[in-house]
Amino acid sequence: MENQLALPEKLEKSLTVTEKSAYLKYVKENKPPLSPKTSADFFELYLAGSSCEDIAKLNPAFGLGIIVKARVDYDWDSKKEEYITALFTNIKEKIQKNQLESIEFNILAGTVFQKLWSTKFKKFLQTGDEKELGDLKGMSFKVYKDISENIMKLTGQDKKQQVVSGEVIHKVEVPANKPLSPKDASSILKVIDGEFKKE
Repeated sequence: MENQLALPEKLEKSLTVTEKSAYLKYVKENKPPLSPKTSADFFELYLAGSSCEDIAKLNPAFGLGIIVKARVDYDWDSKKEEYITALFTNIKEKIQKNQLESIEFNILAGTVFQKLWSTKFKKFLQTGDEKELGDLKGMSFKVYKDISENIMKLTGQDKKQQVVSGEVIHKVEVPANKPLSPKDASSILKVIDGEFKKE
């Protein structure tokens, strides 16, 4: 019975006082556990952010004790952590795939756009005939600009580089009542000389 009442340290900290009390009472009374099917159904709610107390309110026929026992017996907390970790990994991979496909699409669109316009522009420059420009199928410089901006954003090249500027001030401190060495005097004269040359 003592082993049944011992809670893992993580749960000891994460269970509310009410949940802990309901769990201990339920275990002491040696009542049967929740079925795996019902536990799985309740776990879906837990996974979606419901607490054991929330689940108990939704299912008053069961009571809080048996629900907390299911959380302990079926290790809901570890399963939730594993699920979230897997979800983040999958989302990251999907985002990376989508980003690469978007970059490729925009590069292809830009290449098509350049080829269409480049040929028409060259023909127009050669003949001077405006008909050579023809119908550009709804393409405009704005579309081309948008495509170029998309490529820059998707590849992170749109970030502005920060330039740091400022003034360097040289300070030479001479301890009181101590004569200057020839080296220190020379350094001071060079600084002063540099300041005069700036003016």
